[in-house]
Amino acid sequence: MIRSPILQPTLVVLLIALPWGAGLGCGDDGSAADIDDSGQGGDPPSTTCATSEDCLLRPDGCCAVCGQPTAADVRAVTRQEDEAQRAECAGEQCGSCGSLLNPHLQPVCAAARCTVFDSGDDPIRDCEVDADCAVRSPDCCGCGNFDDPHALIAINGGRHDDYAAARCPDLPNIACEPCDPAFPGDVSAACDQGRCATVIPTR
Repeated sequence: MIRSPILQPTLVVLLIALPWGAGLGCGDDGSAADIDDSGQGGDPPSTTCATSEDCLLRPDGCCAVCGQPTAADVRAVTRQEDEAQRAECAGEQCGSCGSLLNPHLQPVCAAARCTVFDSGDDPIRDCEVDADCAVRSPDCCGCGNFDDPHALIAINGGRHDDYAAARCPDLPNIACEPCDPAFPGDVSAACDQGRCATVIPTR
């Protein structure tokens, strides 16, 4: 049987309504609730970070949008802030729906503050021909095996250093070991209307 490649943004569907960070649930406005009750009481949560590993993405509110989130739909917070905000959202009633993970959205620690980095709208995806593009992990180090093709991104292959500088401004503080990441063999990158995108064959 002949497979037809599909050019698509790197997205993956989360099919079950679970808490944010521990699952998703959606309300009438098409949003997903965080219903963890951890992080109550104690000192005010720290709002400063040392590295991007101190930061997480969470909804801009108690409920995350159904469908593909954009940078406007999420906030980057410290782990302590995340715990405190989960507690504030405990008991929030949201319905159920599917949601999409957008791997182009990543939390970044810049100037000791957590911020959202959106590589999806960055010029590092610009291209003219397929050969300009390369598949990579959105992580800072990018080591390990990556079984889920929808969790990968595609950027201009000549701009890996630019991606690392924007995605990992704190990279000198992160110990990345030399490695050769392993991607699914049937995933590639192509230039689609001037933007690099992953190519994932249909099954």
